Amino acid sequence: MTSGNHTNDTGTSAAVAVLDRARGFRREADMAEAHLLAEVLAWAELHITSDPDAAETWGDTPILLGGEGCPWVREFTITELATALQLSLPAGRALVAEVLELAFRLPRLWAKVRSGRVPA
Repeated sequence: MTSGNHTNDTGTSAAVAVLDRARGFRREADMAEAHLLAEVLAWAELHITSDPDAAETWGDTPILLGGEGCPWVREFTITELATALQLSLPAGRALVAEVLELAFRLPRLWAKVRSGRVPA
């Protein structure tokens, strides 16, 4: 009987350890995603234009990806970012739009995402 309990305790301990590691990886992945979103925002902020009419050059037109309060960004920079992240152009646009919405329209939620309190 003792050996049965020992096996059960060992199995339980192993299961707890697996779940602990899995939770740790989930936390790390969530924080990595939050860091990625912060870098996407930094990229977008490097390519903001305050005057969309004056910013168009060589077909690089400014686009507004978020709602009211979000800045205009140069279109070609979205392609560059999407390529760097191995995303399609629509996925890159969606990512930038989500980050701009978070940072410029939902700053309290953005703060929670960046701190890890809300998953990215």
